[in-house]
Amino acid sequence: THLSRGLVLVLGATIGAWAVARIAPGSDARGTLRTLQGIAVLVAVFTVTEAVHLSAITRSNVHYANWSAWWQLMLLGFAVGAVTRVARLVGGTLIVPVLYFLTAIPDVASTGGLRAISASEAAIESVIVVTLASILPALGYARRGLAATTYLPASLAGAGFGGLLGGWLLTMLLERSILLLYGVVAMFLAAREIVRLVFEQPGPPATAEAGPMDS
Repeated sequence: THLSRGLVLVLGATIGAWAVARIAPGSDARGTLRTLQGIAVLVAVFTVTEAVHLSAITRSNVHYANWSAWWQLMLLGFAVGAVTRVARLVGGTLIVPVLYFLTAIPDVASTGGLRAISASEAAIESVIVVTLASILPALGYARRGLAATTYLPASLAGAGFGGLLGGWLLTMLLERSILLLYGVVAMFLAAREIVRLVFEQPGPPATAEAGPMDS
């Protein structure tokens, strides 16, 4: 179920990123890009605020929609891909809160019923989406000879270990803790990107393809 949802979300995100590619600000529009990073900050602050008030009693109140149909997930993916591309947000910044607050999954305990997705499930699906969305850009870089393979074994080993550790932590952490952790990391990444846009000198335009979840 999570894999099929991830595929639909990636397809929608790819279409969304492609649709807005012509109107997305260039790397020289640094003031605009700094302002657009505020989207990530607002989403992170909203998530942290909701997490602080999360309890067994209020949990159902933080799920504002129960979208689960393929076309609904496609629309969400389209919106996430478009906003991520235009604002050049760090990949995956929006997908966790979108999945958690707006989607639902089939409830195996209830025939034909739905249940709100948990924070850990949203995190898992976000990893699936980001991974799948990274494949085409990675192939594009490799085809142009721009992929560095020197650190590939170490990167794969680190990714494997980090994935196992993260999966184990997801089973140990409370839902509130997962959302708070996401919010803190998302705010840090947005702040880092804003600082980079302020102080880094503009470089030459990129020649390889950008994926729907790339910043």
